[in-house]
Amino acid sequence: MCAPAAVLAQLLELEATAESSQPALTRSKLRKLRAFWRLLWSDANIDESRANRTSQEERTHHHLLGRFGRVGWLNTTRDAIATSFVRLEAKVKHLSLLSRARAKAGFQAHIVIPYCKRSDEESLATLIRLMFKEVRPLHSTFSLYLYDICYGLLPPHSQAYDLRNEIEIQVEPTTGKAVPGSPYPLQLEPPLVELAGLFGRTFVVPFHEELPTGDRKS
Repeated sequence: MCAPAAVLAQLLELEATAESSQPALTRSKLRKLRAFWRLLWSDANIDESRANRTSQEERTHHHLLGRFGRVGWLNTTRDAIATSFVRLEAKVKHLSLLSRARAKAGFQAHIVIPYCKRSDEESLATLIRLMFKEVRPLHSTFSLYLYDICYGLLPPHSQAYDLRNEIEIQVEPTTGKAVPGSPYPLQLEPPLVELAGLFGRTFVVPFHEELPTGDRKS
C-alpha cells in the first residue's frame, strides 16, 4: 500500500473507533499521523486549510477539477486525507466536550458480561486487552455486572445461586474480594481482578437457571 493510501486508511480506522476510545488517545494518534503526513506532503497544511473552509456539499467533481487542475488518484486521496483530518478533529472535540458534560452530570451506565469460567477463562486476557484497555476511562462512568453463568465463582451449593437471580455481590476492585459485610464470601482470580479494577464498581451476579425436564406422556 502506498503512503497516501496508508495514511487515509489509518484516518478512517481512527474515525471508526473514535467513539469507543479515549478522546485524548485519539487526539494523540491524530497528531502523530498529521505530523507524518506533513513530512511526506509539503502542501498538506494548505490542503487542510482549504478543506476546513469548504463545506461538504461543495466537494464535487467540478470542485476537485478546479482546485487541483485535474482529477487523479493522488489528488482525490489528498482531498480525502485533508477532509478526514478536519472531520476527525471536529469529532474528537465533540467527544471531549460530551465526556466532560457526562462526568459533570453524573452520567452512569452498566456493562453486563456473562462469564463461564470453564470456557471463557482463556479468552479473558484478550477481551481485556482488545476491548476495555482501549476505550475511554471506565472508572467514573461504568459499573460492571459479571454474570456467573456456570457456577464457577462461588461454591457449587452456595445459597447465592437462587432461582430469583436477585443477588448481587459487590467486590473490591483492587483485591477482587467481596466487600466487607457481604454474606457471601468471594475471591475473584487475578484476570477477573484486573477486569474489575478497570471499573468504578463491580458486581458478581450468581446466575442460576433451572433446566426444564418436562413430563413425558406415554
